[in-house]
Amino acid sequence: MSDRRDRIRRIEQLRTIPLLARCTRRELGCIDRLGTHLEVRAGTVLTQQDRTGMECIFVFAGTAEVHRVGEMVCLLGPGAIIGEMALLDGTPRCATVMAVTPMRLLVFTTKEFEQLAHVAPRIEAGLRRVAAERRAANSCDEFGARAGALG
Repeated sequence: MSDRRDRIRRIEQLRTIPLLARCTRRELGCIDRLGTHLEVRAGTVLTQQDRTGMECIFVFAGTAEVHRVGEMVCLLGPGAIIGEMALLDGTPRCATVMAVTPMRLLVFTTKEFEQLAHVAPRIEAGLRRVAAERRAANSCDEFGARAGALG
């Protein structure tokens, strides 16, 4: 019974990510099974600027700093999506992201990320919109709470 409760809890957490808020329970269940749930310690580097992107990360809990060219540009928290630009564009990571607190994450490999569009078609359009906003702003300061940016 605990597994069922854990799954229900994870599906409800997925709904707190703005991009996924309008997904059906069935779509959220598929998304939950598709990715890998991880807990990381403070100090864990989630992405490294200028490196090839191999995953996309949804943040459930915790805080991460985003650094560009060695300078912190913002903090990301629950609801944030990290790494989608590199996977959508096939470009190197544009920032280094490091956990500053313990974090709970849902991580998608490149292949799993590509499958998201089949699981819930509206996700791909939303990810492309978020990525376009980030590219236009060239700073996560501009995407605000809907992308999980803090302060």
